[in-house]
Amino acid sequence: MVVMKSKDAQRCFGGMVDTARNEPVTITRNDRPTVVVIDHAYFERLVELEDEMLAMQARAAAASGYLGTEKSAEVLREMLNAD
Repeated sequence: MVVMKSKDAQRCFGGMVDTARNEPVTITRNDRPTVVVIDHAYFERLVELEDEMLAMQARAAAASGYLGTEKSAEVLREMLNAD
């Protein structure tokens, strides 16, 4: 992974973009990582993977007895109305 100071990224924006098409570029400010510039196709794949992971977690929750949105709301209403 390439690391660039924010001033260098500003000064060499085109070069930074060209580099980010091939590998992530970490931009630092005050010697601390601030942002990462990545290729758009890579970003889309990360979003797809995140969606797949969330779907797997939802299926696992449902299989383990997750109540669901409506049932959870009903249980909460009952708890709030209990004396």
